[in-house]
Amino acid sequence: MQRLTYAVSDLDGRKIFGSVETAGVSLTPGETRLPFILKASMLDAPASQARTVLLSGLVFAAALMLAAGVALYRVTTREIALAHQQSDFVSAVSHEFRTPLTSMRHLTELLASR
Repeated sequence: MQRLTYAVSDLDGRKIFGSVETAGVSLTPGETRLPFILKASMLDAPASQARTVLLSGLVFAAALMLAAGVALYRVTTREIALAHQQSDFVSAVSHEFRTPLTSMRHLTELLASR
């Protein structure tokens, strides 16, 4: 596996940040139209380091998926509970309105029939 090293220097060649240990590509302001010189180089990285980076990335992705799954479960559970509460409230209110209206309708029918 290879890794990229880079450096940025001003127009006089003084390093701003980064370091390039071997010869590589150097892009001047005339080529990039940027006010600095950009140098980049590829270095061979040890295989064990590449394996560690790969495994770390996989563990991070798995943890992120697990956290997203837990968050999705919690949000969905809350939404379902809220929907049940709304349904129960509507049922209770409609029952409370229907009961007196039914009693009053029955009473008026009794009064009208006599």
